[in-house]
Amino acid sequence: MLTKGKYSHLAIPMLGDVLVGQVISVGDRISTITVSTILRYNGNGIKIMGVPRVMHSYIFRGDVDFPCTKLGEIIKIGDLVLGRVKIDWFKPVFISLDTDELGIVTAVCEKCGATIPTPKMTDKVICPRCKNSRRTKISTLYDPVAWRSLHIRNRVRIYSSIQ
Repeated sequence: MLTKGKYSHLAIPMLGDVLVGQVISVGDRISTITVSTILRYNGNGIKIMGVPRVMHSYIFRGDVDFPCTKLGEIIKIGDLVLGRVKIDWFKPVFISLDTDELGIVTAVCEKCGATIPTPKMTDKVICPRCKNSRRTKISTLYDPVAWRSLHIRNRVRIYSSIQ
């Protein structure tokens, strides 16, 4: 089992770390995230670490802290999520969106694919292109430009011979 002091320099998600990732699948009760960045508080500040390999995490409906009957109502494929590691002894790790800072940091319109700018409301995003709207768990740190650039810079790239 990993302890904070001994292995805190490794890019392995630990209890309390904050993960940035993109939603790749959504179901009624569970969502899968591809993790790109680990944010770890180390006493002096926040350490930003890219992940060394493809890494996933799960979000369960009960860990969202937002009223919904199905997780797919509030989280959509392509959204960028900021979540805190809740369970780290099981891989993939489980993350929670239980505080105001945690949640969707970049939303993507499910109809036209446009990135949605910073919303005026705290629980609803509206696409500027097609005017589609949806309720979601928006983070107070919502910033499409900053989080998207951090995600792109740190995500694991898989190259194939045919590109």
